Amino acid sequence: MLAKKKIVTLVSHGFDRNPYLRLRVKAYVYDHRYEPRMMSDITRRATKEFIRLGIIDAWDNARVTGPVGLQPQ
Repeated sequence: MLAKKKIVTLVSHGFDRNPYLRLRVKAYVYDHRYEPRMMSDITRRATKEFIRLGIIDAWDNARVTGPVGLQPQ
């Protein structure tokens, strides 16, 4: 699904009521029709791994927002 280009990860810190860490991944797909699926897949895998490692707590459904609509497992 990924094109043969670099995958870039950008990390930034911020604070708005609570501290947060923002991760951005820049990757390219062969066909633009696969982009939403790839975004969802990367988000789901990263969140699952962060929960497994104890970096973040499992989110309750009321707090999950954003374009992906992630559901923790």
